[in-house]
Amino acid sequence: MGNSLDFFLPTGCKSVLCAVSGGADSVCMLHALKADGTVRVCCAHFEHGIRGEESKNDARFVKELCEKWDIPFLMGSGDVPQYAKEHRLGIEEAARVLRYEFLENARRTMGCDHIATAHNADDNAETMLFNLARGTGAKGLCGIPQVRGKIIRPMLKISRAEIEDYLRKNGIDHVEDSTNGLDEYSRNIIRHRIMPVLGEINPGFVSSMSKTAELLRRDEDYFRKQTDEFLKKNYDGESVPAAELSRLHPAVSSRVIRALTDPSLSSVHVDAVLALTESRGLAFADIPGKRIRHEQGRIYFSAPASVSIAERELVIGKSVSVPEIGAIIVSEITVYGRDVHDSLTTFCLKYENICHNVTVSGKKDGDSFAPLKRGCTKTLKSLFTEKKMTQRERDSTLVFRDGKGIAAVSGFGVDRRFKCGAGDKILKIEIIYQGDNKQHGTGY
Repeated sequence: MGNSLDFFLPTGCKSVLCAVSGGADSVCMLHALKADGTVRVCCAHFEHGIRGEESKNDARFVKELCEKWDIPFLMGSGDVPQYAKEHRLGIEEAARVLRYEFLENARRTMGCDHIATAHNADDNAETMLFNLARGTGAKGLCGIPQVRGKIIRPMLKISRAEIEDYLRKNGIDHVEDSTNGLDEYSRNIIRHRIMPVLGEINPGFVSSMSKTAELLRRDEDYFRKQTDEFLKKNYDGESVPAAELSRLHPAVSSRVIRALTDPSLSSVHVDAVLALTESRGLAFADIPGKRIRHEQGRIYFSAPASVSIAERELVIGKSVSVPEIGAIIVSEITVYGRDVHDSLTTFCLKYENICHNVTVSGKKDGDSFAPLKRGCTKTLKSLFTEKKMTQRERDSTLVFRDGKGIAAVSGFGVDRRFKCGAGDKILKIEIIYQGDNKQHGTGY
């Protein structure tokens, strides 16, 4: 069995599972790899349950071919129409999902390094044209990747004409899928109507498309590395700095956004996210399935964790847990002196000025108080803005109140109503943050 095809195999590949439908391309691949003799070759066939008896005949053909050529064979089957209905998929997509699931299981069962599919240069050109018609970006014009994980395409640079010539010279039979002749699928329309016209314009069209795809993949690899470097340096798991994102070339910033959202995100939605980098305050961009927000100079790609702190009454001498932010509050009555001082997490309230019981909760709309060291009354909203606090930080702020209003705010200090001097009887309140929930702030 002579081999005259220049196919591709990755370095170190010792065994390969060929996905064979029985058509010209996959039969050619199976024969060529077997004839080459450099790798152990196995075969797998998936019967989709779409074309009835014709489909079963294809399976029998592949099985008999493997017996003739002494190739280990494994067959799988599935009800593609039913799977498509249950998962709300098109027939082609459902078939692809079930086929690759079977192939991966077969690869493991048969102990092969890779799964080989018979996509050829014409398939690649058709894919590029299909993606171009859909309005894809440069990545879609890269065509079919030669390697994707465990999947390889040994025939990707070989034309359909070369495949047909190989089969003819070696006297090898194959089966024809009757649906390939129908113009019911977009790919068949491209194959039957568009490819011939382009071939008339340029007989080397398929080869030119392969070269173009190779150059585009090279460019895409460079942009991917630039994207990865930016994310490694700037992405904290939730957000990236708006200024840094805005300074990127659009070819990179668009890829950053798609990497953090959806690889197929439209340019309109990419531009909407990029527009957030020019915002000064809180701003949002709605994209399919997600809301992106600008907050305090950063672009957040994940929804803020919801924090709502319930109101609790302090019990003097006992600890009060605030599990919403991982904090414990302890309080005691003592005397104000040199060893007792206010801080961002410790508050000293002049006891005689406390009206009724003291409670702790989160912020409320319209909250305002007079920080001891500011000499004026400020709304919490304005104080939060001054400190450039994120929404989560605002929601996590603890507010202590008595019967007359706010007594103290974590990160901001005590209200001037409770100013105390040496020897005064005080209610000392201390916030103890646990683990990574420790809060930091700048006092006034």
